[in-house]
Amino acid sequence: MSPVSGANVGSPETNVVRVEDGVSVGFSVTVAVRNYLAVQHLWSALRSARMCDERESELVAAGEINVDLGHRADAINAVLSAVAFLEAFVNETFSDAAEPDGSNYRTDGLSTAVVEQMAQFWTGGAVPVERGMPVLRKYQLALLCAGKPPLDTGSGPGQAVGVLIELRNALVHFMPKTQDVASAHKLEKDLKPRITPNRQTIGAPWYPNSALAAGCARWACETAMELVDEWQKRMGLVYDYQKSLHDMQTP
Repeated sequence: MSPVSGANVGSPETNVVRVEDGVSVGFSVTVAVRNYLAVQHLWSALRSARMCDERESELVAAGEINVDLGHRADAINAVLSAVAFLEAFVNETFSDAAEPDGSNYRTDGLSTAVVEQMAQFWTGGAVPVERGMPVLRKYQLALLCAGKPPLDTGSGPGQAVGVLIELRNALVHFMPKTQDVASAHKLEKDLKPRITPNRQTIGAPWYPNSALAAGCARWACETAMELVDEWQKRMGLVYDYQKSLHDMQTP
């Protein structure tokens, strides 16, 4: 007599198993979860930008003219998280191309040929991209795989993201350097026209005192989102990260 009746033993799709009286049946189940963090990084950036703006308003109202550590930390966190969003988003798309299992959705809208070419690059083709390649080059490479025109890095979102990444690198790979407060920092030329400076009546130097503030935090978020919006449109991708963001609580 068969110990199991009506069961498709070994099938992961089996939901109900009927067992003869007095017979014990054991099952070993492996559950796999695929996590995505890009939108979480964006949410973190937006939250930090909001907190930075609120704190800046408090400082201005109080007439505070000195650097506030929490205010500056929120600005820095917004910049770092905005670039982390850019990094994670393109990585997730390449990774879904390299590990298709029928449920990955970052590549929806791309042809099989495009997905296969992206997978070859990601898994160690002529230009392995999983580690070490600059983030903007990953976006450009994906467009190349899709036969689409590259992003213009001399204007628009492509140029702005270049400045954003330069700022991120200056923060992450910081090295102290004696600076004449009357002289412009190397970031000032590219950054100053793009952001609203600190609303506090704060002293020199412009970077970081006026730069690392609410206007910069907000710009970092907007810049990262604008580039991803443009890239997704060019690629023809179906997935909309903004819907995922909307489904989360307000940052």
